[in-house]
Amino acid sequence: GSEGSSEVLSAAASGNFVDDSEEVDIPPEVAELFDTLKGEALRRLDEFGPIHLFSLCWAYSTARLLDEDLQSRITKAALKLGEARDASPHP
Repeated sequence: GSEGSSEVLSAAASGNFVDDSEEVDIPPEVAELFDTLKGEALRRLDEFGPIHLFSLCWAYSTARLLDEDLQSRITKAALKLGEARDASPHP
């Protein structure tokens, strides 16, 4: 089941998995890789399920590269999945 997935996604989106007291320098190669992956992920966001959205959020949040635009797009995709699930007939 996906009970609780919205809470986990929300926590990941808000960055609650990252200890803000730690400063981390991101090597340029890593930042470039995340930038490339971001572009591809944004192009394919409609193909992502809840766990994929969570993983994307968690990875960028953990790397401290989750910007407002990416967070907003992931949140919108998650809401779209939730609305589709709510609209579907339940067995």
